Amino acid sequence: MAKLSHPGIVMVHDSGMVGGMYYFVMEYIDGLNLRELLGRSDGHLESDQALRIVHSVCDALEYAHEEGIVHRDIKPENILLDAKGRVKIADFGLAKLLTPDSEDRPSNLTLSSPQQLLGTPHYMAPEQTERPLTVDHRADIYSVGVVFYEMLTGELPLGRFPLPSEMGRGDAVLDEIVSRALQKDPDQRFQRASEIQTAVAAALSGAAAPGSQIAGLTSVLRSPTPTATPATPATPGFETYVDVATVVRRMRLVSILLIVSAAAALVLLSPFGVLTIVGAIRMRHLQNRGLAIAGAVSALIPYSVMPPLGLAAGGLALYLLLRADTKAAFGAAAAARAAAAQR
Repeated sequence: MAKLSHPGIVMVHDSGMVGGMYYFVMEYIDGLNLRELLGRSDGHLESDQALRIVHSVCDALEYAHEEGIVHRDIKPENILLDAKGRVKIADFGLAKLLTPDSEDRPSNLTLSSPQQLLGTPHYMAPEQTERPLTVDHRADIYSVGVVFYEMLTGELPLGRFPLPSEMGRGDAVLDEIVSRALQKDPDQRFQRASEIQTAVAAALSGAAAPGSQIAGLTSVLRSPTPTATPATPATPGFETYVDVATVVRRMRLVSILLIVSAAAALVLLSPFGVLTIVGAIRMRHLQNRGLAIAGAVSALIPYSVMPPLGLAAGGLALYLLLRADTKAAFGAAAAARAAAAQR
């Protein structure tokens, strides 16, 4: 642990053994820990302050992970703030060391017995209790998600918990960061602490970095007719997490088919053709799901010169519009527009 030299990690100066007891000498931090700060702030922080703390924590964790060390006990008590407000991670006492063996394959050297469940229960990733021998750096990412949620809401994300925006503690961008960090499956989380940093930096600036997971959602907040949005939850509980970008791609193709099937009828000013095209446009931009459904139904009526195409496009559109993830995506887009209108 003493090899870790980073401004965001409490430094270990020395170590040894006296009378059969091991010890190590740590850097002294003149300040308070995050738990104490939360206690002075009615249990939660303003979103900008929470984002900055998470950004600093992830910067330190990215460095530790690159050095092959997983903390395994990220919690408010182990996040220190000095007198100048600088953030430092402490207590790597439960750290797991990941080092290559002679065949250059990962092998684990842990500071604890593999039979022990180590960590603080409410902050531990699911795999720390279910599969403790397989824990990797993504367990720290889960713990960061728990701490971030607690900083925003003053509560722990237990059971089917409400998202920060539903508690009036942020918008859909913060919901997405929390939801992705708290995915039960490690493969579905952010894969590196630096990925959380990118998302957090974008949220702080109000302009998502190109290629980041929240770039599309930021465009939703800035435009009344977005063409794409990223994964974001829409209804209570992170278990309703939905990939909005995927829904948008589905809607784009079927909306084109609907417009083509109704084009000839539009020339004749058919009310059904007009309804189909208007509904297709609303569908493509995740606006007014009811009108989009009406447009899909109108395409099933054999009014055009291409009834087979209208029937196929209308049936496919109805199938997609009635899916739960599509309904959630419409809801997410509506919530994002509402948040943008209030800014």
